[in-house]
Amino acid sequence: MVYWNRFISYIFRYHEYDKCENTGFAKVQKQNEKGKMQVNFKDQVKKEGLYSVYLYRETLADPEEYPEAVPDSMIPVVLYLGKLSLKSGRGEDCFTFDWNNVNHTGRPITAWSGIIIRRMGEEESDIFCSSWTDNIVDYSQAFARREAAEAERERRADVAATEYDRRRIVSETMTESENMDSESEAETMASEVKETTHTDTDNPETVLPETEESPDEKTFSQTDEETEKRVTAAEVLETMKEDGRAAELMANREKLPLLPNCPDGENGVIECVKINPNDIGLLNMDNWRLGVNSFLTHGFYSYKYLMLGRVLFDEEDTNGYILGVPGEYSSKEKYLAGIFGFDRFIPVKETRIKTGSFGYWVVDLK
Repeated sequence: MVYWNRFISYIFRYHEYDKCENTGFAKVQKQNEKGKMQVNFKDQVKKEGLYSVYLYRETLADPEEYPEAVPDSMIPVVLYLGKLSLKSGRGEDCFTFDWNNVNHTGRPITAWSGIIIRRMGEEESDIFCSSWTDNIVDYSQAFARREAAEAERERRADVAATEYDRRRIVSETMTESENMDSESEAETMASEVKETTHTDTDNPETVLPETEESPDEKTFSQTDEETEKRVTAAEVLETMKEDGRAAELMANREKLPLLPNCPDGENGVIECVKINPNDIGLLNMDNWRLGVNSFLTHGFYSYKYLMLGRVLFDEEDTNGYILGVPGEYSSKEKYLAGIFGFDRFIPVKETRIKTGSFGYWVVDLK
């Protein structure tokens, strides 16, 4: 924990969580109510790539919760701060935050104990750490719970995908069976029509009126109409079920303030609630892939929640549901969000200048 308005700390490389050489520094300073942290470090092993920057606070290692932790050490609890790009072995960036409420956590910067820098997508590579205290910190446990949670979420996604494939195969098999039955019935009816035609030809007194449908044509027409009605009813029922799942979440989760802007700029509001990645499994199966979306995962671990929204127009009609990842608007974040499918940003407050404003990166739910 720090108590200064301005300080500099050194960053060290950790190989297999053993402290190695100094690789840079982090300079933190207060400007009015805002905080600014300049990070400058080098990685002569990898030299190129994107790195995630985390703040961390310390907590005592509970032997039951962290059985593999170093005895009498502190466990770092991380908070995602942003991304840093490394070129030619060197990386430099500046991160801003509210000095007394870092990233909407309710904690001031003085409640944090250092930073951790880790290469994105390579959890086994070296990490770079800067401690602002004299405590012994077991950095090997920094992401242990997080990686276990991600592994469990991936396992659930695999189970969900398997279940989805099983249901799809059953549905296709039933459809093929229905088609075969329909073809068999059509062949039988066609045979009956052929026999009737032969009989009518042999008996010239039996003549069907030209202006009226034959009984067989009426049967075909009624069958097609009934099939179309059954398909339409099934589609409507499935849509009601999917809307019902999202509506149930909307009714049973913590409310968020209404958003004044619609995703497409139309006149309306968005009703919002807080959810977590596990709640995505309660939605339509087509949305389950979002549970393992890297951008969504980073956003959740930064802000500890996701946003489920229902778009409402003045006529109170529902225009579907959206899923939002909390974040601040910047050109770099817009580029990364777009890569992972979150290509629209809705600020919490109406503003002409989006840069630096807090809001949600959103995607439409199916």
